[in-house]
Amino acid sequence: MYSLAGPMVDARRLLAKMSPGTQQLTRSTGGDPNALSQSDVSLAAGRIKEPLTYRWIVYRYGGHDRDSDRQRLETSIVCELSRWAVQEHWRMRKNRGGLGKGRLQRFAALWIAEAAHPHRCPSCKGSGQQLDTDTHRHVCCQQCGGNGTIRWSNMQRARWMGIRHSAWQKTWQRRYERLMQLMNAKEAHGLRIVAILLSDPLD
Repeated sequence: MYSLAGPMVDARRLLAKMSPGTQQLTRSTGGDPNALSQSDVSLAAGRIKEPLTYRWIVYRYGGHDRDSDRQRLETSIVCELSRWAVQEHWRMRKNRGGLGKGRLQRFAALWIAEAAHPHRCPSCKGSGQQLDTDTHRHVCCQQCGGNGTIRWSNMQRARWMGIRHSAWQKTWQRRYERLMQLMNAKEAHGLRIVAILLSDPLD
């Protein structure tokens, strides 16, 4: 059976991201039924072959969140961004690190910070629900869409990058949205692999 020793992650949040057909887990008796061990997630993620997907899954869900882990994840994202920059002829100043590596590092660090540590929704206080004053029932929070978190503003992102808001909107916003789409797809793929492995009981 699966060991529940070690730091726990919220199984409900994790399983909500996994495909519906792979959500039945066998857990050891006596453990918290709403928790999975980060070590189990990390072990299952070891079967993910694509480096960027693996590094994000273990950083976000597997407890590999030390500075060294973040730096490895950041490096993998920068490699992907550098490939885009060369292919699409991004206009950036060169430095000793290559094509605008300092700017790309801040860009990658921004995404990691926002994705791993999103702001709690001020309307629902992170619950994802609000009380409807007419029906006196809890409904999905309109501000966060039920996620319990809200995305950073473009002004906050521009400040993180050390650029003007206009420069963010003109150049970096579409790149950021593209990066979010890429990483969301990689996360979904990685969690499907983890879900399949964790759904297969071990005797």
